[in-house]
Amino acid sequence: MWWIKQFIEKLPIVKIDSKNQKTADSIIALVDKILRAKAKDSTTNTSELESEIDNLVYKLYSLINEEIAIIDEKN
Repeated sequence: MWWIKQFIEKLPIVKIDSKNQKTADSIIALVDKILRAKAKDSTTNTSELESEIDNLVYKLYSLINEEIAIIDEKN
């Protein structure tokens, strides 16, 4: 299992601080909305909310348009 730790430590996890707390809170709020909607009806379309989360994550990681395009084409 030591090798798993070696790879996990290299993952680029953003540290939440006072500068990005609002963005993180917005992501949490959107996730909560999705969970509530899916709890009421599992077939509810949440793609718009998921797209908003994607955009907030891009902001959280300070991604540029070229990086976002690479991610979007893989999805």
